[in-house]
Amino acid sequence: MQSKVSCLIAVVGLFIGVQSVNAATFDLPEEGSHMVGKLKRHVVESGETFAVLAKDYDVGLLT
Repeated sequence: MQSKVSCLIAVVGLFIGVQSVNAATFDLPEEGSHMVGKLKRHVVESGETFAVLAKDYDVGLLT
């Protein structure tokens, strides 16, 4: 019985570990530059919070 539980835990662990990861990728900055990514402009509207902006621009880790 313990062997089956161990096997099940191993299989579940493999499925969790094999899931694809979605991450933003950026080109390397020019030599001597500290800028990575693209500049964007945003005008804040009434009611917008940092959580809303983070979700809209896919930045940060907010739960």
